[in-house]
Amino acid sequence: MIEHIHENEDWASLKTNVGDAKHVPDAILALLSDDEDEVERAYWKIDNHVVLQSDLSESAKYVPKYLEEVLIKAKFKGSTLELLFQIGYGASPNKDLENECYQQVMDVLERTLSHRNIAGTQWEEAIKEDISDLKELYNERT
Repeated sequence: MIEHIHENEDWASLKTNVGDAKHVPDAILALLSDDEDEVERAYWKIDNHVVLQSDLSESAKYVPKYLEEVLIKAKFKGSTLELLFQIGYGASPNKDLENECYQQVMDVLERTLSHRNIAGTQWEEAIKEDISDLKELYNERT
């Protein structure tokens, strides 16, 4: 799926919290870098736009499906896991957007648990903790 990230969505027409999302697919792809500094820069290009201090943008609902593949393949998984958590916990006046982002992130986290690149690693435990925390936070909100 990630190889079609530029074609699958009309990123330029999607809104972020500070403009359009045309830079988002390249930032998502940069999360796969072997250069930790590049991964860090990519993280902030997503975190400060798609979700900004827990405020979800319209583009947030399009990101988790790509982050799933990144989480599985990335050398540096922490940034991707943090982005998923931020999107899953994000808030919006649009409750449908909020609920959709939460559900998409939960689905991604559940699916990745059994993947051979995750199961039995430190990331399996981190994902389990995120799932538990997201459920608790979501239940407090609703």
